Amino acid sequence: MLKSISLWLAKQPSPHTRGCYRRDSERLLEHAKKPLASITLADLQSFAQTLGFNHGRWTPLVQLLSVWIAAVIAGLNVLLALSVQLRLIEPTG
Repeated sequence: MLKSISLWLAKQPSPHTRGCYRRDSERLLEHAKKPLASITLADLQSFAQTLGFNHGRWTPLVQLLSVWIAAVIAGLNVLLALSVQLRLIEPTG
């Protein structure tokens, strides 16, 4: 696991939150197919669009999922900001 992801997860007090954030970061990296340091806003937006999409259709609960999607993206934004702050990745333009 990447150092920045490990540090980010270590800051979370709840084991449940750590597990969710770990899975979210793994899904983002799998979706983007590039290292964390290369992920852009477009990658995050593309990833967010896939979260409520299942088998080519939007899930019926997409409105409820939108809160979850926002939480996932907010958490990943914190990960990226922490990684930049610790100089583990370079900020993108």
